[in-house]
Amino acid sequence: MNDMFTINTKVQSALEKLFQQYRLVVWYDEKGEMTSLFNSLQIPDVEKLIINNNEFTFKHQLLIEQPNQYFLLYQAKPKPIENENWMLDLLLSNYEFHTEASSLYLQDLDLPQKFKSLIQQHEEFFANEKRITDLKALLEPEDIESKIRLKMLSILCTSEPEWEKIL
Repeated sequence: MNDMFTINTKVQSALEKLFQQYRLVVWYDEKGEMTSLFNSLQIPDVEKLIINNNEFTFKHQLLIEQPNQYFLLYQAKPKPIENENWMLDLLLSNYEFHTEASSLYLQDLDLPQKFKSLIQQHEEFFANEKRITDLKALLEPEDIESKIRLKMLSILCTSEPEWEKIL
């Protein structure tokens, strides 16, 4: 129960942050596991829509009828392949939201998708909220993977992110 509350809070927070930058957020839930979470979300000024073979209607609504409205588009099945995805233009010009643990950690840390494999390799590190908070305070926009790993080690060793001090 507590884990589900944490997930709900993380998803809510991540989406609110995304809507500060994007007008449309597309959420493909490959296994349909987050439908109840999607239904329970209440994000101010954001309209929620479920994609279910109604893409053309949505495109008309999003682009012609309500061009300034914010939308969260949810599909409870896998993302279609590109040449069959009627929403591809909107997806590429806006944001695709992910809800597996590694993606939530990335969003929490404001890291791009290129660091997803790093997060996946060290999910136990990121399962601790204090370590995430500490790492977030150390991260810089120009950090590369090796620099992030060094900062993770410094958190575990409670030292400064310098090799000499960690060793």
